[in-house]
Amino acid sequence: MWPNLLCPACPEEPRAQRRRLVTPNGPAEESPMAPLCVVRRTRTMDDLERRLQHAVVAYVGGDRPAVTCGQVAEALYEQLGIMADRCSVHPYQPEDFLIVLASADLRRSVLAQASIDHAGFSLFLKPWTRLAQASKVIQRTRVQLIMEGVPPHAWDRETTEELLGTSCVVEELAPATRSRSDLALFRLSAWTENWQGWQGIPPARVLAIPEPEEMDAHAPVLALRHREEVSTLRYKVLIHVDSVEEDWLGGKGAGPHGGNQDGQLPQERMGDGGSAV
Repeated sequence: MWPNLLCPACPEEPRAQRRRLVTPNGPAEESPMAPLCVVRRTRTMDDLERRLQHAVVAYVGGDRPAVTCGQVAEALYEQLGIMADRCSVHPYQPEDFLIVLASADLRRSVLAQASIDHAGFSLFLKPWTRLAQASKVIQRTRVQLIMEGVPPHAWDRETTEELLGTSCVVEELAPATRSRSDLALFRLSAWTENWQGWQGIPPARVLAIPEPEEMDAHAPVLALRHREEVSTLRYKVLIHVDSVEEDWLGGKGAGPHGGNQDGQLPQERMGDGGSAV
């Protein structure tokens, strides 16, 4: 069951005239395209999406009177007989509420109603979907990367995803890298949006790793939560583009190409043997 936020620790704010989020350049929906941020698909994300399969979104119609999560839960009980322990109601954007239900049957019963009228307000309902407010982009350019300088105690996929940042989506690690049988060079493959996308891959990054906390066995637990500083060790990591593969004019191409019409990478990222550095 999705955690129920209707508790004294979570003060409710009526959802009436929805506030517009404003950036330094104006309202968020009118701002220029923001920098890309690539994140890994995690088990937590999959679990949350699985639970949200029973969710619907709702917005207050008409004159949009002030409505709280508690009033929405009350409307679900009074109009549809859904008990409070069988749903949770959360403030949500861009609609007003996200309602997570305990089962698919409850979701179907809610969506069977185009709207719910209760206590002077109307709720309009529709299914929640991860596609809302999203645009789908296919990444077609595959790159083979080699990293120098990754320390062995940070030799994992998560480290490289942090190092690559927003430039690409990590696909998989090379077998010898994944098994840690070869700790000289960190090899992996990744996807970028198009043939120009790989040029955003940084040629070098400084990896900073926090030092383990020195814990005094006799110190009280609360004292360990307050530190005046954090000590880190820093490592220079070089990132080489070894090859680029892409659908070039409808055909699959491989090797160090894709940088221009002749299929060559820029000279500053080419090595002596033809690989990009």
